[in-house]
Amino acid sequence: MTQPVSFSLVAGEASGDLLAGLLLGGLHKQWPDMHSAGIGGPRMAQHGFQAWWPYEKLAVRGYVEVLRHYREIVNIRAQLKQRLLANPPSAFIGVDAPDFNLDLERDLKAAGIPAVHFVCPSIWAWRVLSLMGMLATLRGAPSEAPRKFDRLGYSLLVVCVLMLQLAIDRGQQLDWFDSPEIVLEVSIGLIAGYMFVVHSMSTERPLFAGGLRRDRNLVLGVAMSVLVGWPFMGSMVLLPQFLQEVQGYTVASAGVLMAPRGIGLILSMLVLSRVGSSIDLRAAFAFGCVMNTMGLLAFAWLPADVPADVLTGWLLLQGMGLGLIFVPLNTLTFITLPAEYRTEGAALMVLSRNLGSSLGVAMLVRGISTDAGANFDRLREIAHVPAADDLSSFAWILQMAHREALVIAYSNQYVLLALMPAILLPFVWLMRRNVTTGTLSGPSDRPVPRDEVLH
Repeated sequence: MTQPVSFSLVAGEASGDLLAGLLLGGLHKQWPDMHSAGIGGPRMAQHGFQAWWPYEKLAVRGYVEVLRHYREIVNIRAQLKQRLLANPPSAFIGVDAPDFNLDLERDLKAAGIPAVHFVCPSIWAWRVLSLMGMLATLRGAPSEAPRKFDRLGYSLLVVCVLMLQLAIDRGQQLDWFDSPEIVLEVSIGLIAGYMFVVHSMSTERPLFAGGLRRDRNLVLGVAMSVLVGWPFMGSMVLLPQFLQEVQGYTVASAGVLMAPRGIGLILSMLVLSRVGSSIDLRAAFAFGCVMNTMGLLAFAWLPADVPADVLTGWLLLQGMGLGLIFVPLNTLTFITLPAEYRTEGAALMVLSRNLGSSLGVAMLVRGISTDAGANFDRLREIAHVPAADDLSSFAWILQMAHREALVIAYSNQYVLLALMPAILLPFVWLMRRNVTTGTLSGPSDRPVPRDEVLH
């Protein structure tokens, strides 16, 4: 008697569950009586898949989360391997999750069990390509760097950024400063940041050249980049959620509706590339702040059932305002900076903008969650709910109250976002304007001090 076909699959996250579900659908057409089991989720279960463990056991993110669940994940892989060796399937299919699946596939192949990896592990390919690119780029570099690399400063900066990013990533999950872990991570990050600043100001050869902090435009630009990243990424997160949760748009429709924002960004950048050399970029930045503030306030004041064509106009205005913010800010930041410092200055700009974006998104998501819950409780207290004949009517009333609570929460966060460009507006006038507006200064002719040479 022919043994029925059986497959063992492992999917480590929601996207893997979706892809494996589609794969199982095709396999069932080929072998209607097949059996499948392993690690998966609801999409796979729709095709008769027997989940020995849910995929959530493997879907961990962040260093702390991985370390916390490392022993459990290793035990799951050992139990799965033992189970498959004791009762071999017709084939094993690993769906993505390369860190879990690749070693397991190798062991199963060694035991004579066919194993297939479904979905190319792109992260491993990028690791190899990145290493090859670094080797090719660094080949032929001088054996001695012009300036000794500041290992202590680099280590302090890495600890600062790592700890703060961990706190931002896990804050919502752990209820922020009510969690000892978040308090510890933020404390370590702030202490490391303070030590980095003190070390950079006291050492002869700091990680970043000393000339950077003496350029007023760069210092202001780096500080302003933190607040620029906040409304940019914040609105990118808020609006799709608002369209889906409140207005009922699908994911695809919400994505299409966001397109005018990108179009406005492109248009304003194209215009600035033509006229930027003949205007005061500080005025262009200020005008962009006003446009962005108006666009963000519109979403705070518009009704929840506003039509799509009205949203399109305000999104276009937002995008044009962002273009008038980014281009002038970047230009003004580097316009007075000598050419030999611009690489390090650009790194500082990107770092500050990314930290501002991460912090802004985390604060906004927390604000919506907290605000919506408080608004719902308040609405439930003050509303006079009539007696409902059935539970469905009562559920509908609660649903409407929840929707209204979300609308208020989103409006409050949009008002907060609108304040960020308004706060930036006066500071741009503290930046120096170059004699020839819109053109970058060339390399300086002055001798570069030994402690300020790029490394």
